[in-house]
Amino acid sequence: MEFLVKEASEVVLEDVRRELDFYLVEKGEPNPWGYAIYHCRTFSNAYPPVNWGFCPAGTPEQERWSGIPEIDADFDISDLR
Repeated sequence: MEFLVKEASEVVLEDVRRELDFYLVEKGEPNPWGYAIYHCRTFSNAYPPVNWGFCPAGTPEQERWSGIPEIDADFDISDLR
C-alpha cells in the first residue's frame, strides 16, 4: 500500500483506516485483497471520501491510475469480474 499524499489530517487518516478495516476485515470476503482490487474499478469507489486505485507492482509511472476511471461506449460490466 502506498499513500500518495504529502500531509493528511487526522480526519483523512481515520477515513482511510475505517475503509481499510471495512474492506480487509469486516466485509469478510474470502480473498479480501482481491475484493479491494475489484472495488477500485467500481462506481461505488467514486462516492466515499476515500477513493482507491490499484497499480500492479512494476507499472511505469506514466501508466499508473490517477483519478476516477472513465467509462467509454465500449464498456462491458463483465470486464470487472
